[in-house]
Amino acid sequence: MEQNTPESFGRFVGTVETKWLSDGRRMQLLQSFTYIDSKEVEWVAPVDSIIDGASIPQLLWSIIGSPFTGKYRDASIIHDVACDQKLRPSAEVHEAFHNAMRASDVDIIQALVMYGAVYHFGPSWPVKITELVPESRVEVRFSEIQSRFVALGSQVSMNKEATNLMPNDQHDNPYSCVSFDITPPEKNLQESDFTQLMLDIQEKKLSLDDIRNYHPNHL
Repeated sequence: MEQNTPESFGRFVGTVETKWLSDGRRMQLLQSFTYIDSKEVEWVAPVDSIIDGASIPQLLWSIIGSPFTGKYRDASIIHDVACDQKLRPSAEVHEAFHNAMRASDVDIIQALVMYGAVYHFGPSWPVKITELVPESRVEVRFSEIQSRFVALGSQVSMNKEATNLMPNDQHDNPYSCVSFDITPPEKNLQESDFTQLMLDIQEKKLSLDDIRNYHPNHL
């Protein structure tokens, strides 16, 4: 099991300030709140964002209680907003949730259990990433995107078309408009498998990769 310190998983910027809405179930952020991961990628929960814990599967609530009362509160807010925005692939959002929990000093096993719950039973969605890429780097960029997301269990396909747009007036190198379609991992587990997954995480000290590839019959 890795022994990284909370600081190695990133940091939070700002303070969580919320107000309960009239329905008594949702909260609204009164100021922006940001998680900056270990790669300096910013995950922003903008002011006025509505959070309700819906991104955390209900099967976890009986174990952790409210997703906004423990050390995992800050990570839950970032995760909730990212799941509503759907700007990044779901598998990447769920990994950021794990890392943000570790940045909040959530226990290693608890963070892995909560990650397993959102990865296998939480929300998922496809994302299209469109970039202007030098023709000479299209295949390289495709390989980079594949390496990034296939490792998280997603599938990646690419479409490209030539374009006359030349960034920075560099006319000596043709560019292509490239779209990468990120398809989320298939949901292969039933909710009845969660208890076994949780036990295996605790007893066998599963890694993130183990959790992503998990099936009770394979262990």
